[in-house]
Amino acid sequence: MFKILSVVGVVAIFSGCAGGDSTILGGSSTGSNPGGKTDTVNEGGPMTSGEMGGIQTPDPGGELGSGAGGEIDMIGAGGDADEPLAGGDEGAGGAISAGGMADDGLEDPEMDPEPQGGMDGEPDPMLDPFAQALDVNLHRVEFPEGTPAPIYRRASVNTGFSLGGTEFWQQWPNGHMPTYSYSEGTEVGKRCMYASARRFEAIMSDPPAELLTLLEESEWRGSFFNWNDDFSQSEFSDGRSARLWAWRTHLIKWISQTNLDGSCFLPTYEMVVRAAESCLSRAQRSAGEIQGCRGQ
Repeated sequence: MFKILSVVGVVAIFSGCAGGDSTILGGSSTGSNPGGKTDTVNEGGPMTSGEMGGIQTPDPGGELGSGAGGEIDMIGAGGDADEPLAGGDEGAGGAISAGGMADDGLEDPEMDPEPQGGMDGEPDPMLDPFAQALDVNLHRVEFPEGTPAPIYRRASVNTGFSLGGTEFWQQWPNGHMPTYSYSEGTEVGKRCMYASARRFEAIMSDPPAELLTLLEESEWRGSFFNWNDDFSQSEFSDGRSARLWAWRTHLIKWISQTNLDGSCFLPTYEMVVRAAESCLSRAQRSAGEIQGCRGQ
């Protein structure tokens, strides 16, 4: 008799569990709330807070992610897991909008990428060490430390003017006085001569009207010669100014100077204008001859 009652009791207990408040959804039972009453999933309707607190879902990395305060992050109605925030932390409080994305107000790391190549996001520009030579109004030009002397390149313009030769006057004992060989110049002397040729190109690509008038009203035919006074090893003097000088009627010397500190004085646009005016005045007095005129 006792055995029969025991079996009946077990069956009754099992039946009570099967028909009670606990509901199995998709093979997983919901969790109990702190009061001991089992929550019931409302099929077909929105989940209650208790139901949401009992379902755990994997985060995008494959692990269970917990929001601030110990809540389990949820996959939203749209089915997409929310993107992790910069630094790898989950959303504040685990709050997800209806579309499954982080609520407005949270930073999206893709909207503010790290700048590349510098503080302003732009790569540092490549500096031309001879850029100052292209400023036709700049008398004294300087170069970044360690700038080498390039292989010489003759000036080339198509406006009727030409710059020939290389002529160094080295202003120290046993210096070349002169040499017409570019290879015999000092490193800084050659650098200045190269810069002077670039200055010639910059001015003569759009020559002043006074120079064009001189070309038309004198016996000069537009030829210049590249001359450099090199003071870089001098013990008694330094450069003072570039200048132009008509050595002969057919040839004007284009004269630059190399200074002790490696900087250069180069002929400027205004110097060319003054030389043209001086030479034209002489040509008008001397049947077109300009020898000896100058500009500085």
